[in-house]
Amino acid sequence: MTVTAVVLAGGLATRMGGEKPLLTLRGRTLLEHALALAVPLAQQVLVAGGRRDLPLPPGVALVPDLPGMQQRGPLSGILAGLSAASHDRVLCLSCDMPWLSPDLLACLLAALDRHDCAYCTLPGSPGEPLPVALRREPALARVRESLRAGNNRVLPLWRELKARVLAGPELAAFGDPALLLRNLNTPQELASAEQAD
Repeated sequence: MTVTAVVLAGGLATRMGGEKPLLTLRGRTLLEHALALAVPLAQQVLVAGGRRDLPLPPGVALVPDLPGMQQRGPLSGILAGLSAASHDRVLCLSCDMPWLSPDLLACLLAALDRHDCAYCTLPGSPGEPLPVALRREPALARVRESLRAGNNRVLPLWRELKARVLAGPELAAFGDPALLLRNLNTPQELASAEQAD
């Protein structure tokens, strides 16, 4: 199975002070945490940096937002990643979710054997936009159409694809779902994560 991983690191992050990918958690930047998850799972690793110029290790490529699609939220980064992907299976994850499980991400990718999309949902939630595993062609067409129509929301697109949703005990097998899918949005959340066991 060949995979392209896309790490989303281009958001404005106004609540975090604007440079979320470069903030540190336990001695590594949030971007480094995300790359540590992505690199073992993928033959191609891309960082959707929006307008940022980020320091990246060898073998990891930076992809900017496409012209006319800048700063449209995560969907613009997903479009940039899908457009640059060399493989049919594409794993998209955010740089601010350091507790994701590699086994969970592998499970999402394996679901693409029978589906065009795989994502998670928490109790009482309509679904989590990230992480997501996508088949490149069906997803690229829908993401492009949505952005051209002025729709920037991620989750409705996943529901339009032939999707596999991980929830309940199946998701909990990978750890505490609320922690696995938690993202860091404020300095207070980052400080709390630094102190957590």
